[in-house]
Amino acid sequence: MAARLERSFGADSRALIALQDQISRSSRNAAEKTFAIRSYVPTFLIITAHEIHNWADRLEARPLIAVLLRKLIHSTAQDLRKVDFPGHDNAQRHGWDGWIEADAATAWIPSGKSGWEFGTNADPRKKAKDDYEARVAAIPVTAHPTALRALSGRYPDPRCCSFRLSP
Repeated sequence: MAARLERSFGADSRALIALQDQISRSSRNAAEKTFAIRSYVPTFLIITAHEIHNWADRLEARPLIAVLLRKLIHSTAQDLRKVDFPGHDNAQRHGWDGWIEADAATAWIPSGKSGWEFGTNADPRKKAKDDYEARVAAIPVTAHPTALRALSGRYPDPRCCSFRLSP
């Protein structure tokens, strides 16, 4: 078509092809943004709180809780830029247990940067307090991440484990 326009009207066929490519690319990019392609994650609705609590008491749950949370995050989040929830052999690292950078918030994941602490400890109050003190001491004054705590066991007062790390 560009060759015909060049012969008939004297238009530059290369410029027309470049313009068409630019228009096609921008419309394709806009269309890709409307499609949120998610990975398949099997349903977790058949798991009860009692089963999670009992599972967390087992030693093999420690390196797998990050894997479970990572799957839940990928199945519910939108516009993720970074998800770092090391599991299996890499689960026992120093620092944050998990880290997310998301452009959009959901009911479970805040927008922006969020540091996650989780565990299968028998004493979640002590773990939450220790994690909070360690993270506050390590955060630069200019940072404003949201800190989240995921508990595997039942906890009568969840307010003790909710905090926002800001200077």
